[in-house]
Amino acid sequence: MTNMLEKSAKQLFATHCTAKQVRDVVEPSQISGLWDELTAAGFADALTGEDRGGAGLQPIDLVPVLFQAGEHAAPLPLGETMLLRSISSQAAEAGSIAIAPARVQSTKDGDRLSNVPFGRVVGHVVAQVGAEWTLVSLDTATVVPSPSKGSLNADIFWPQGTPGGSVLEVHDWRSVGALMRAVDMAAAMARLLEMTVDYAKEREQFGRAIAKQQAIQQQISLMAEECYAARMAAELGLAGYTDPTAVAIAKSRVGEAASRVGPIAHAVHGAIGITQEHDLHLYTRRLIEGRIAYGSERYWNEKLGQSLLDSTQSSLSFVQSVSARKTMPVTL
Repeated sequence: MTNMLEKSAKQLFATHCTAKQVRDVVEPSQISGLWDELTAAGFADALTGEDRGGAGLQPIDLVPVLFQAGEHAAPLPLGETMLLRSISSQAAEAGSIAIAPARVQSTKDGDRLSNVPFGRVVGHVVAQVGAEWTLVSLDTATVVPSPSKGSLNADIFWPQGTPGGSVLEVHDWRSVGALMRAVDMAAAMARLLEMTVDYAKEREQFGRAIAKQQAIQQQISLMAEECYAARMAAELGLAGYTDPTAVAIAKSRVGEAASRVGPIAHAVHGAIGITQEHDLHLYTRRLIEGRIAYGSERYWNEKLGQSLLDSTQSSLSFVQSVSARKTMPVTL
């Protein structure tokens, strides 16, 4: 089943999510075709129960799909939307949905959400309004894109105040956003590793491929180690997505890996990697934005440390209890 999901997802994203298509996305209408294909393929409702027309899968079952989305820099919040659709009939009618990293801030000029991942391309956002998490439409909102070129983040502003919306069940949806950014970063790093290895084999200096230089080999081996660790952490988070400790491990460890993988990728590629025409920036930008979104490594490390201090288990038992639900991935 895993191979079938991966093959199907890879074909879909390769066709409808090319580098050029990703670069061209600046507004919601430009992801409608990709979203329609994801819906038609059944991926949008893969986590929804069979009684509601879905496949009834668990998040860990969708690793092949989510990683293909990340490896193709899919310009929409797929994982978040799938989870939301599985618990809310209103979400199932809303298209792709972003999760706000902070609660709605009220000012004299209206209500605001700042730096919402994918806020530029979605029609709805899940936001904490007071003590409740609410699915809010952006129909009456002013969307202010991030000034960073190519970013899909945005500030969202409601001059007349936040409109009413469907109140969601009690859950820390901010943690869901953090987990899905961790998965996306881990997938982006896998693609960066592939790109870096290919470039090192092709680029020649002094008549030989730079991949034959020991210094380059060492850097790529370090990159591979971090990519594998990131994938394990991301899968651990998906296996225990309702456990704050598992989410903290995923977001902190993947962020740590990203801080090393991105610089190595650029170091090996050299000056060509910073050009707008090269695809490298599509993925390194995801790492930079992903590390910041929903809290940095420091924030999640503090959460993880507090969980350990609050536990009555020994450190070893604590680690074993969290990791017991996840087996190591077979391949990177």
